Amino acid sequence: MTRFTVERPGSAPAQAQPAKQQRTSGEAVPAAASPVATPQRFIGYLFDDIHVEGADLIRVRAAAERHIETS
Repeated sequence: MTRFTVERPGSAPAQAQPAKQQRTSGEAVPAAASPVATPQRFIGYLFDDIHVEGADLIRVRAAAERHIETS
């Protein structure tokens, strides 16, 4: 993890950092400027891999993949 920020309801959204310039054949080329769409909500999955058997982890992983694909 290289960066972490906390956002609270009602606060202004974090500003996106401009992309760095890339060099091709010795010339500086500005990165394409495109607006960043920030989702209103994030979902995190937490899996306890210490207190569960290996066979159960395989089923949990398959169920999580199905859920992500259908959501």
